[in-house]
Amino acid sequence: MPKARYSGGAPRVLPPPLRPESEGQRPDTESSMADADAAPNQEGAAEDHGRSAAEWSAPEMPSAARGARLDTVAALRERPGLISIMPRSRGRTPVAHWIWFAVAVAIPGLIAASYFGFIATGQYTAELRYSVRSQQGSASFSGQSNGPAQGSPSLMSAAFGSSPGGVDVLDNYTVSDYVLSRQALADVGRSVDLRKMFGRPAVDRWSRLAPDVPAEQLERYWQRMVYSSFDPYTGLAIVRVRAFTPEDAFVIANGLSNSIVELVDRIGGDARRKTVEVAQHELDLAQQKVLDLRRRERLLREREQVIDPGSGNSVVAGNVALSNNLRANQAQIETSIAALAQQLRNPDAPEIQVLKAQLAATQRQLQRVDATIGSHLNGNTGLAQVVGEFEDLDLERSAAEQVLLGCVLGLQQAKADADALHLYVSFYEKPLKPESATYPRRLLSTLIVILAGLMIWIIGILIANSVVQHGR
Repeated sequence: MPKARYSGGAPRVLPPPLRPESEGQRPDTESSMADADAAPNQEGAAEDHGRSAAEWSAPEMPSAARGARLDTVAALRERPGLISIMPRSRGRTPVAHWIWFAVAVAIPGLIAASYFGFIATGQYTAELRYSVRSQQGSASFSGQSNGPAQGSPSLMSAAFGSSPGGVDVLDNYTVSDYVLSRQALADVGRSVDLRKMFGRPAVDRWSRLAPDVPAEQLERYWQRMVYSSFDPYTGLAIVRVRAFTPEDAFVIANGLSNSIVELVDRIGGDARRKTVEVAQHELDLAQQKVLDLRRRERLLREREQVIDPGSGNSVVAGNVALSNNLRANQAQIETSIAALAQQLRNPDAPEIQVLKAQLAATQRQLQRVDATIGSHLNGNTGLAQVVGEFEDLDLERSAAEQVLLGCVLGLQQAKADADALHLYVSFYEKPLKPESATYPRRLLSTLIVILAGLMIWIIGILIANSVVQHGR
C-alpha cells in the first residue's frame, strides 16, 4: 500500500489533477456542470468518512503547487460556464464567419471577375508628350511670359519661372491644368463629337456616357478619361486620352493637341498684344504733347505778333542789329564833329550844326530802338519776356519730340517682338493610333477587389471577436 503523508488533525482530500482533453473529445456541458456541482458534496463526504484511497495514493506535492491547483478549481466552480464555453471554440469555425466571407470576399470577387472578364468594354489609349518653351529663355520669375528678364539661372527660376533650357514652367503648369478643364472640353468639342464617342451603344452601361448628362457630369467624365501631368525637373508634360475605339482615341488626342497649340498662342499673343498696346499708347501721348506745345507757340506768335524771336530773322534780332548800327553811326558822327570843331575852331559853323542835327536824330532813333527791345511794339509786353516764353516752349517741344522719337522706336521694337514667336509648343511625341486596349486591367482589377474584400472580412472578424469578448 503506498505511503501517504499525514501530519495529524482532520484529514484533507486533495483534488484530482486537471487533465487536458484528448483530441476529438469534448466534455458534455451538463456532465461538466454536474461534476462541478458534485465537487462540494464529494469533499464533504471525504471529511465525514475519513481519508479515501485516493488520498493515501496521492503523491506528495509542494504546498505552492497545491495552492495553485486549488485556486484553479475554485475559479472553475465560481464560473461553471467557462467549462462549457472554452472547449466549444476549438476545432470548428462558426457559420457566421463563412457567411461574412461570402458577403465580403466571394460575392464581390465573383462580380468583379464577371464584369472585368466578360462585360467591361476595352479602352484604347492615345498618348502625346510636349513641352512649352520660351525662345528667350528668361531666368527669373515674371507674371507674364512675354518679356525676357535678364539674369543668371537660379533655383527660383527653375521653380517658378523659365528654366535655363528655355522651358517655361508656369506656362507648362497652365497648359497641364487646362487639359483637364472645362474650357479644354469645350475647345475639343467644337471639332469632335465627344458625347457620341463616349456614349456608343456598344459600350457597357457602367462605362458609357449617358447622352443627356449636364455639362458638370460631362466634365467629371472627361477628367476620368483624360490624364495630364507635368514634371518640372525634366520640363516634359504627358497627356493620355482613353476612348472605346482606336479611331476615337486618336481623333480626341489630335483635337486636344490642336487646342494646346491654340492656348499657347493665346497666352503668348495676349502678352505680345499688350506690349504693342502699351507702346502705342505711349506714342499717342507723346504725339499729343508735341501737338499741344506747337499750338501754344502758334497762339503766342499771334498774340505777340512775333513770328520767331529765337531765329536770326526775328524782330528781336533785327532790333539788336539796328541798335548796333545806330550806335556805330552815333560814334562816327561824334568823331566828325570833334574833328571839324578842331579844324574850324567855330562850334557854330554850319557844317558842325549839320552833324549835330544828325547826331541828335541818331540818338533819338537809338532810344526808340532800345525801348522797342525792352517792350512790345504796342508797349504792352517786353520782347525779352516774349523771348523767354518762346524759349520755354521751344525747350518743352524739343524734349517732347525726343520722347516721341523714343516712343516711335519702342513701338517698332514691340512690333518686331510681336512678330517673333517667343512662346511655342514642342511636341516630341505626337498622338498615334493605338492598336490594342490597355484598360481595364482585368486580372489586376479583379485581384484588387478580392484583396480589398479579404481585408474587410478580416477586419470584420476582429471587430466581432472583440465585441463578443467584451460582452462576456
